[in-house]
Amino acid sequence: MERLQITTLTAQDISGALLAATYTADAARELLINLHLSGLAGGGAYRACLTRQIAGAGAAYQSPTSVVAVSAGVTTALLSTTPLAVNAGDVVRVYAQGLAGDTSAGVVVEVFDVTAATAGDVQTSVAISAAQAAALAQNHIAIRFFYAVSITITSTLANDLASAGSKLYLAVKEKESDSDEAALVYIERTEGLLRLAKLPAADPTKGSLTLGGAAGAWTILFWLDQTATGSLTAWKGNRYCEVKHVPAAGDPLLVTTGKAILSYGIVRATS
Repeated sequence: MERLQITTLTAQDISGALLAATYTADAARELLINLHLSGLAGGGAYRACLTRQIAGAGAAYQSPTSVVAVSAGVTTALLSTTPLAVNAGDVVRVYAQGLAGDTSAGVVVEVFDVTAATAGDVQTSVAISAAQAAALAQNHIAIRFFYAVSITITSTLANDLASAGSKLYLAVKEKESDSDEAALVYIERTEGLLRLAKLPAADPTKGSLTLGGAAGAWTILFWLDQTATGSLTAWKGNRYCEVKHVPAAGDPLLVTTGKAILSYGIVRATS
């Protein structure tokens, strides 16, 4: 989850419906909005609602109203809206309404993207296509549907990941507990793309792992063709990712685990 915007107002009259904040979407997102109220009269129902204006023009469509009952003597309230899907250019307005005595309330509005990954340490070698880059937490990967993906994962393991007869796998799974056979993406360094969208991959050349560096300073380049990423749209959201090494003899080694963030990139023309 990522906070996109915060609006702070003081001494506001919310005895009638007050336009408390306006947010203009810059991309397709799923929004959750928190409305914090303070300095309230209390002893009644407080309301919050949203309107969505598609592409910033035409009618403003009202969402269901969120209501919280505030007891007498209580001066603060928090209302959270139901998630709202928006596209780039949509305008969302947030309204607050209190009681007759609420003529000088404090209002704080937070707009969150519930599908976004929380920012962490930036791994600057991560890239989505030649023209884009993503700031991701360490050991996380991002897959955008209908984009080719090229991501470098680094490891300080002292083990010999290039040992003769060994296998190196990357798996993206819907859930951590899923088997390799149920993987959304399953790639081996010497065999290419083995599974895609939980099925055997039709073309192993559509994905690859390339191992570089040496013990203590490995680099693992993960590549997936844009036609392959387009097969994953049913699993939009934060998924699980792992890289593991299976030596010719001995136990498998988990190299790293993290999130795989699957999201929409471009819309393909259908005609």
